[in-house]
Amino acid sequence: MAKKQLIRLNKNGLEGKGLELLGQASLGEIIEGTCYESAYNFFTDSTAQFMTGVWECQAGTMKLIDYPFDEYCQIISGKVVITNEEGHEEIFVAGDAFTIEKGFKGTWHMPVTVRKFYAIYQAQ
Repeated sequence: MAKKQLIRLNKNGLEGKGLELLGQASLGEIIEGTCYESAYNFFTDSTAQFMTGVWECQAGTMKLIDYPFDEYCQIISGKVVITNEEGHEEIFVAGDAFTIEKGFKGTWHMPVTVRKFYAIYQAQ
């Protein structure tokens, strides 16, 4: 039987060495700010359907038209204001956790840089 791994997620990337700059966020249309994102993916399962890591994005707002996967998030720092297409608003700050469902439509507003842990499931 193959040995299973235990992976500690570090808010500052692998061994605290920082996150990789990825460029502008691509999960939605940027409607305000720069939304430059950085991340470190700690784990992807053998099917490439489940992954965990840490993500950071500079201030800005993205319009989400069809969120591409189910995601659990825990905010490490900063603030995010998520508004669904009906206008219901939720505010999340450090320590808060939430799930966003595949297909979500609305806006993701970051008045300041936000950093989060994520766990993503993307069925193939």
